[in-house]
Amino acid sequence: MSSRDLAEALAAATAEPCTGYSCPCRNDCAREHLACESFLHYVTTGRSVHPLMMFKTNKNGWKAVNMLKQTHNPTRALYDRIFKPEDA
Repeated sequence: MSSRDLAEALAAATAEPCTGYSCPCRNDCAREHLACESFLHYVTTGRSVHPLMMFKTNKNGWKAVNMLKQTHNPTRALYDRIFKPEDA
């Protein structure tokens, strides 16, 4: 994702899932530079979804595959995918 794509998605978006769903991982993610699938979906589409929803991507875009996961697992790899610009 380019920096421009990220900026445009954030400008058009509603509240991020961290705030909108009162995610308990919010402070840890901010402090440790972590992100989850729901946040990736948010910056990609501008739509906020529950942090416990599981998504997969395919050639047609995003697809919810599990409505509510039992655990929430933000990672540094997802954070880097979002915030490490391809055009840098």
